[in-house]
Amino acid sequence: SGLRSFSALPLRSGNNTIGVIGLASANEVNFEKNSVFLETLAGEIAIGLQNASLFKEAVHHNEELDKTVSELQIEIADHKQSKIALERSHQRLLTVLNSLDAIVYVSDMNTYEVLFVNQYVKDLFGPIEGTTCWKNMQTGQAGPCEFCTNRYLIDEDGNPTGVYEWEFQNTQNNHWYDIRDRAVYWIDGRIVRLEIAADITERKNVEREREHLLEQLAIKNKDLEQILYAASHDLRTPLVNIKGFSDELELSLNELNQLIQNEPLSDVFMQKASAILDEDIPESIGFINAGTDKMTELLNAVLQVSRLGKTALQLKKLDMNSLMKDVTRNFNYALNSMDVQLIVHDLPSCMGDREQISQVLFNLLSNALKYLNPQRKGIIEINGEIQNADSVYSVEDNGVGINPEYQAKIFDIFHQLDPSIDGEGLGLTIVNKIIEKHRGKIWLESALDKGSTFYFSLPTSKEDTS
Repeated sequence: SGLRSFSALPLRSGNNTIGVIGLASANEVNFEKNSVFLETLAGEIAIGLQNASLFKEAVHHNEELDKTVSELQIEIADHKQSKIALERSHQRLLTVLNSLDAIVYVSDMNTYEVLFVNQYVKDLFGPIEGTTCWKNMQTGQAGPCEFCTNRYLIDEDGNPTGVYEWEFQNTQNNHWYDIRDRAVYWIDGRIVRLEIAADITERKNVEREREHLLEQLAIKNKDLEQILYAASHDLRTPLVNIKGFSDELELSLNELNQLIQNEPLSDVFMQKASAILDEDIPESIGFINAGTDKMTELLNAVLQVSRLGKTALQLKKLDMNSLMKDVTRNFNYALNSMDVQLIVHDLPSCMGDREQISQVLFNLLSNALKYLNPQRKGIIEINGEIQNADSVYSVEDNGVGINPEYQAKIFDIFHQLDPSIDGEGLGLTIVNKIIEKHRGKIWLESALDKGSTFYFSLPTSKEDTS
């Protein structure tokens, strides 16, 4: 307003000049004041404008901050939900793993440290996390197991190769397991071993029993074939003899009847009749009786073999030294009369049926006596020792020995090395059947003119017979 007043004043000469100048001087002072005021006002306006801009910018940043905070709050909420979902998923996984009726564990492939086990493992081996798998899950291991499958789980470059399947009998509890091993990446990035193993002990027992039944079936089928063969050959021989000598007897009787009818009772007749009655007919009858007796022996022997498969074993711990003394009493006369030296060493005990194992020893000792060499003093030696889980016994003689070509048939039914020696040829067959029924083994070592040694094994505990 001061500027506008100054501009509107007229410039006049004369007496008014001084007044005008004075007015101008006053206005100059006001102008300066106004200028200062205007500059101050301009500065304040500028500051105001600047503050307004800053305020506007602050408002904008505050809006951005509110938006970021809102997004962060949503993200935090999502994170909490994800954490809850992850924890629930983790608990579900643990619930599933702990409910499995199988071994589930994770171990470091370099240090063998157990990193995770499910409840099944804890119940079986205890809380073994942090320990080594070979020390707590196996028995008698001084270091990593030789049968460890880690080497099959990664390739040459250290990459996982896939699932490795195998079966194994645990050395700590003796249970059988069907195992699936695999190399996987652990939470920290290293490659570890994951094992899942299901107990298949019951299945193994069933399979073993099935195999045993199949073996027994195969053996019985073989026995049946041999019996049929014997029936068509060995048993036919005495029947042919009976038929032949019966015919001879019939002819002799017919001849005798003709003599009686056609010839007077002369000395010649009496001489011929006496030969028939005193020699021919008794001889024929003797052969008939011998044939029927032989056939009876064979049939009884076949019946004895067939009964072995039906008789239930009465298993118990056997004192073999005491049992051997009882058996050898039956041979005292034969040993003394034949001047045979019998040497019996200390024998380990075993599990078996006393009656049947007595028959084994009786038959083997009887067989040794039959085939001694008459040209030298007979020696029979009986020994025994523990080998692994079996008691192994031997009956050794210095007899005639067995030709190698016959050794494979020595246990066959009705097989006789020397038909001239009394017997039905079933002694060793019966021995073999009894040993097989006890889940044992029998084998032979022999050399001609040097002697034979029969070995047989029997289980030392009842578990090994099942």
